[in-house]
Amino acid sequence: MRITGVEPATAALQRSDSTESAAARDTSSADAAEKAGLTGPVATNLAEGKVTMSERVVEAELVRKIARTEPEVRNEVVDKAKADLAAGKLEADPMRLAQSIARDLF
Repeated sequence: MRITGVEPATAALQRSDSTESAAARDTSSADAAEKAGLTGPVATNLAEGKVTMSERVVEAELVRKIARTEPEVRNEVVDKAKADLAAGKLEADPMRLAQSIARDLF
């Protein structure tokens, strides 16, 4: 197919990113919220361009930040466990360890 720019079928089409298309769309957040059936604080936040996070989301973010600051391996705990194992205070039972891991996984 050869494109010449004068095809009648394409003349009626509008690009979604064109200025005409943007003008045709509802650009008001308040109107968009009303059309979506949103009311109350959600509609107000949408109209004002705000985002409100729930308390659980804020707490989860705090936990994530704390977890990132902690080292992946706590060397003092590993060293104490090694010392306790060498002193006979800990018992190395591979079967018990395997069962514990399997119980947690399945």
